[in-house]
Amino acid sequence: MRSYNQLKNNKQISNELYSWLKSWTFEKRAPNLTPELIDEMKKFIPKHPLKLYRFQDVNIPKKPLESWTHDPEMVKYWLEFGEEKNKEVISETISPEKILIDFTLLPEPIKKDFLNEIIVKNI
Repeated sequence: MRSYNQLKNNKQISNELYSWLKSWTFEKRAPNLTPELIDEMKKFIPKHPLKLYRFQDVNIPKKPLESWTHDPEMVKYWLEFGEEKNKEVISETISPEKILIDFTLLPEPIKKDFLNEIIVKNI
């Protein structure tokens, strides 16, 4: 993973956004979303609806932000190796308005540091 010093020289995303993405991905928490972060994330939203996939617990209500993927094989992996009790695989076509950020649209040197996920807003 890149250090913050390396990122300072790479003006493709802010250190704040990198830190937020790192917390979301590796610490499984969603730090405070500031208006500045939301504005920056808008650069990484697709222009058209996407068919996305998710592996989830059927007993847990939707969260305000959820991870989805483009890759149905990734979901099959979780289904095969995850605990299947009370779990389901869902797919849905998601409009750009519901997407907070698509990690696959991040600049090339940075997206390698993260999973290929899409964060969906449940409004």
